[in-house]
Amino acid sequence: MFIDQARTRGDRDLRDPNDNGLRFSENLIWVQGGYNLSEHASIWLGYTHDWIRPLNGDNFQESRPHEDFLWVKPFGALSVTLRSRLEERIALNGGAVGVRIRQFAMLKHPLPYFERLSWYAGDEVLAYLTENDFGPEGFSENRAFGGLMAQLSPYTGLMLGYMGQFINNEGSNNLFTHNLQFDINYKF
Repeated sequence: MFIDQARTRGDRDLRDPNDNGLRFSENLIWVQGGYNLSEHASIWLGYTHDWIRPLNGDNFQESRPHEDFLWVKPFGALSVTLRSRLEERIALNGGAVGVRIRQFAMLKHPLPYFERLSWYAGDEVLAYLTENDFGPEGFSENRAFGGLMAQLSPYTGLMLGYMGQFINNEGSNNLFTHNLQFDINYKF
């Protein structure tokens, strides 16, 4: 599977009176492959490359190898997805490493009268298992999200949605960002 996700954020530079608060902040590319353990459970190995543009800092990149356990189960037309991920976050501008666990839950349901269009909603909690340069050990983020998903073919899909992201900043103010997300998914 290959996914490209572009994110814009609704934060703004308060020093710039012309800043309208909407900016391109991140682009992520995921590549992963998996093995079905059963009809509903699978394991995956993957890699994410992330280009990040912070509001008040230098741009940087990260490598994120990860391991997933995925459980997907339909209940009538409603589909439930649960994912547990172990992720190794590696800064490419110095080699700092942080290991974190991510627990993801999502509901998906087709829209009436639109065969290939569905709504989705979910939440993801992230916590660092090690001391690191990225965030506090323990709980670090919560991401709530929702939007629309279009399955263009058995191999290609599009997603357009919103993600509210709470970031636990140890030693400074916590942050809540509003993110517009656009995904292109390719399955091989």
